[in-house]
Amino acid sequence: MYVPISKSPTKSEDFRPITLLNNNYKLMARIIANRLGPMMEELLQPCQHCVAQGNIFETVATVREAIAHGDTNPAVRLVPGLPTSYQKISHTYVFTILKSCGLIERFIERIKRIYDNAVSSVQVNGQLSGPIPTGRSVRQGCPMSMLLFAPCLNPPIRILEQKLPDNRIGRRNHKTAVMTYTDDVTLIVTAPEDIPVTREAIQGYERHRELA
Repeated sequence: MYVPISKSPTKSEDFRPITLLNNNYKLMARIIANRLGPMMEELLQPCQHCVAQGNIFETVATVREAIAHGDTNPAVRLVPGLPTSYQKISHTYVFTILKSCGLIERFIERIKRIYDNAVSSVQVNGQLSGPIPTGRSVRQGCPMSMLLFAPCLNPPIRILEQKLPDNRIGRRNHKTAVMTYTDDVTLIVTAPEDIPVTREAIQGYERHRELA
C-alpha cells in the first residue's frame, strides 16, 4: 500500500510504501525487535540517534545548533547526507551487515525466513498483477525495520566520523560531523577538502550496497 507524502502527488517519489502485516508476522517481528533493540547501543555509532540511542528531538537540536554556528562561522556548512532509503536497501546487504556485527547465524536465519520468497503485486484500476519477487527494501510499518536498516549505515558513517574534522558546536563536548536519525543523514563540512572525503564514503557505500 502506498500513501502520499506531498499535497499534490504526481510521481512515484511522492508516495511512501506502507506494508500491511498480519498478526502472526507482527508477533514474530516484535520478538526479534525486542532482542535486537538492546544491541543497538553497541552496534551503532554515537551519532546514530535511533531506537535505544537518543531521539529525534536531540537530532533536531543538534542540526539547529549547527545552523546557528554556520551563521557566524562561514567555514561551516551542512550538506545532504548519504543516499538512503528503506525501499532500496538489498536484503543480501542487510544480512551481510548483520553477520559482520557478530550476530549468530541461527538468529540471522530467523530473520531471513521472514524475507524469503517475498513478493509484491501492483493494483491498477482494480486489477491485481501477478507476484513480483522482492529482493530489496525493509518493510515500512514493521517493528524490526529500523533495527535492520540502521546498522547498514554504520560503515560509511564510521568512515566519515573518522575523516571529517573534529567539529565542536555549541555547548556539546563531543565531535559533531555526522548527525543521523534512522535514514535521515546530515553532514557538516568545514573546508573544500572535506568534499572528496564525503564523496568517497558515499560512493563506497553505494558500491558495496549494489554488489550485495
